[in-house]
Amino acid sequence: MLRKGLSINREVFALGLLSCITIALVFSVYFSVLTYNASMDRASLAIAGTNTQIQTVFEGIFGEISNIVEVFAANSDIHNAVHGDPAVIDRVLAQYDSLAGANKNIRYIYSGYADGSLLINDYVQPEGFDSALRPWYTAAVNSYPEASIGMPYREIIDGEWLLSQSKAFRHPDGRVAGVFVVDCSLDGLTEIIGGRHDFQSQRTYVIDGTGAIILHPEERFIGETIPQINEQITGQTGEFSYTIEERDVWARYATSSSTGWTFVTAVDQDEVLGPLRTTIVLHAILVVLMAFALVIAQVKLFKVRFSEPLVDLGRRVKAITEGREVEPLKRHSNPEIAEIMDNIERLTQRSLDRHRSELETILKSVQEGILVFDHERTVIYVNARLGDVLGIPKDLLAAKDGMRVLAAIAERLGLAAGSLLAMLDSDGSDRSDTITCADGLILELRTCPFRDVRGLPGRLCSFRDITEQKQALKEIEYLSFHDGLTGLYNRRYFDEELQRLDVPRNLPLTLMMLDINGLKLTNDAFGHQAGDELLARVAVVLQEVCRADDIIARTGGDEFVILLPHLDEEKALPLAKRILQSVASQKVRDLPVSVSCGWTTKSNAQESMTDVFKTAEDHMYRQKISDRNSYRHQSIDLIMKTLYAKTPREQRHSQRVSQLCRDIGSAMGVEIHELATAGMLHDIGKIAINESILNKVSPLTASEWLEIKRHPEAGYSILSSATDYGPLAESVLAHHERWDGTGYPHGLIGEAIPLASRIIALADAYDAMTSDRPYRSGMRHEDAMAEIRRCSGSQFDPIISDVFCAMMNGREAAAAENA
Repeated sequence: MLRKGLSINREVFALGLLSCITIALVFSVYFSVLTYNASMDRASLAIAGTNTQIQTVFEGIFGEISNIVEVFAANSDIHNAVHGDPAVIDRVLAQYDSLAGANKNIRYIYSGYADGSLLINDYVQPEGFDSALRPWYTAAVNSYPEASIGMPYREIIDGEWLLSQSKAFRHPDGRVAGVFVVDCSLDGLTEIIGGRHDFQSQRTYVIDGTGAIILHPEERFIGETIPQINEQITGQTGEFSYTIEERDVWARYATSSSTGWTFVTAVDQDEVLGPLRTTIVLHAILVVLMAFALVIAQVKLFKVRFSEPLVDLGRRVKAITEGREVEPLKRHSNPEIAEIMDNIERLTQRSLDRHRSELETILKSVQEGILVFDHERTVIYVNARLGDVLGIPKDLLAAKDGMRVLAAIAERLGLAAGSLLAMLDSDGSDRSDTITCADGLILELRTCPFRDVRGLPGRLCSFRDITEQKQALKEIEYLSFHDGLTGLYNRRYFDEELQRLDVPRNLPLTLMMLDINGLKLTNDAFGHQAGDELLARVAVVLQEVCRADDIIARTGGDEFVILLPHLDEEKALPLAKRILQSVASQKVRDLPVSVSCGWTTKSNAQESMTDVFKTAEDHMYRQKISDRNSYRHQSIDLIMKTLYAKTPREQRHSQRVSQLCRDIGSAMGVEIHELATAGMLHDIGKIAINESILNKVSPLTASEWLEIKRHPEAGYSILSSATDYGPLAESVLAHHERWDGTGYPHGLIGEAIPLASRIIALADAYDAMTSDRPYRSGMRHEDAMAEIRRCSGSQFDPIISDVFCAMMNGREAAAAENA
């Protein structure tokens, strides 16, 4: 990687040198590969030629000898010479002599016999000589019917290397009769093995089938077995490498098919590669020197033709960007380079103009007012937004007199000119200030240093209107500590204040807890809007009665807590009474407002506020239990009155249904008091239904009908909140269920519907059919009875239907009789 900051000439020199050296190295490697391959091919051809030559000589010599052995081993005269016939013996010896004279490689020809005798020319057997015991005899017998080739040996007289080939012959009965032997000279082969070669280290040796070296230029290896060589001889011919005596060797081998011997020709690698390394190094040095010289020439040419004009162009571009005047550009002799230089200069100027235009567009479009002045406090830029943010005439801000502009801004902000200058100058770093003007305007002033194109320091100032942001932040802070519905403090603020006030100087510290009675009932009867109104009314009362320094918090759905510093137990009682009286004077939807109250006082610093809180809560809950039933009983009566006031016909309907329930219950022998009460209250849930739906003259829409069907569940919620009315809640909940399971709200079937609900259902249906409604007239009694009989077993309990019909028939009969 090139070092940063290099001049263009040095960079070109470095790049050129790097590229030339790379090319030189590539060519050097290529040349080295070619040279290496040529040297290796030469070595391979040399050892392959020698190896082939030796194998050919061997095959020629011993191929002819092998034929002689095969032919003479079958000669009958040789077989019969053992019988001692002089004529046969002479004839055989004459053949031996003639054959030895005809082939210069044959040194001895003889035959040995099973009786230990030997037939040979010019040789007298020593006493005790037994040919049947000689190694060549035994080897021939063991290899029969194949010929045997023995190990090379040196002749005792002249030290000549000889090799015996022999073959056994047998009697007609299969017994071994004798062995014919030819001793062949290996002088021709040893001359080739030890002769002059292409490489001084080249040598050839012979390995027999057992892996032992039988011929070698160095006699010390004869008879040795070298595993690292034998392991690599795996076929008839091939090449391999090995290391012996710290020398790396290449070798080629070929195995004779006639003898099973392997001829190995080897050469030391250093002799082949040594000259090659020297040649490669010399060529590499030469190539690098040529590359270096070429780079120097190239750099000089580039400097004159390219780099100097480019450096000059760079200086001109820098001067243009800094706003300095430049002389006309000199034309380069090369028209293409001259055109490039012209284009670059034009492009630079155009880019600067576009950059100025874009910057000015951005500064005009931002919401902040921007003021920029230089080190002499001369105004160099003001955007149009600054006048809008500060409310200062734009013509005044457009003045170049920085001090006049800054004085106008300081006056608008209500600051002394010196104070504003201190903010703007700062210590040369970024600075942010928030300034609140006399008219409530809140501004954020940010300043940061910059340098102009000449490198001189200046200051950029931005003014942003953050009035709404600050107001929103205050609102968020308010909501984080206040209850959004009542405006009182919330649980989070209460917990923090509890810790703050829990110090000895605030003792005695009274903690008062209040719980609204019937909030759920109000929600069920009149909706959550009425419940919210109830909470807000209680909050107003608490704020009016308590002291300004008291902490009033809504800590739960219907729970309030008041922290009263410096107020003891004795003074807390009148305060609680005032709160209860003021609350009791309030009404929401004609329902009285009621709260349960409990308190306790911490007088000892050692007391735990947790224990104090729990004690006050216990007092409050005990009071709530005593207040709950009476309040809810009273509330249910008021709810029914409110419902009747909204819809007067509901009162008459409820009374009639109650009386019918009483009559049916009496006829069936069931308890009638609760049944009559349930009949009176069965539609109490309609208090939660909009009055316009209850009194609607036209048929109800689907959504309005769904709203009407909510009233059993609303009635159940209202009644179940009061202990006295709890048993009636289930009866009211199911009074619109049908015997066949198609009713609402839960689709109960048959006797799964409470008995009281089944009675109310029939009484309610009969009165609804026979009473006038805003959208229709009532049915005749006879038609209503027919409808009840028709719906018996589907809408109504068949037993109750029968009882009701019998009861009505009895009344009709009694009325007719009285008439």
